[in-house]
Amino acid sequence: MASVAGITRMVLGRNTFNGGRAVANAGLIKFYSTAPQYENIKIDVAGEKKNVGVIQLHRPKALNALCKPLFQELGKAVKDFDQDDKIAAIIITGNEKAFAAGADIKEMQNNTYSSNNKAGFLQEWEDVSNCGKPIIAAVNGFAVSG
Repeated sequence: MASVAGITRMVLGRNTFNGGRAVANAGLIKFYSTAPQYENIKIDVAGEKKNVGVIQLHRPKALNALCKPLFQELGKAVKDFDQDDKIAAIIITGNEKAFAAGADIKEMQNNTYSSNNKAGFLQEWEDVSNCGKPIIAAVNGFAVSG
């Protein structure tokens, strides 16, 4: 059975784990400006048949902390890939330092259960769980719970 790092290397064309240290993208994935513009994620299509949607969490200063704008963009990207007949699977990944640092505590510090429930807090996560295509979490770096 292949490891997550091995599958990620094969699909993304990069070595995510090399003797205990992450290695940057070897240039096989290019993030093109023709794709929808996002602030908190990067998207691309990869694979030999160009049938794998890649979503990279991209909040490097916050170690990819999960905030509402990131979830909104992630939900939209997953829905777009799910509706694209050329895409067979989706990979969600982070960067070399962190997959995700968990919940964005600064954003949530004044929230209450009631306000979260009324506002539909993180409702966009349902877009990920309702996706009809396989989603692979290529976890590299820290993956912290929130």
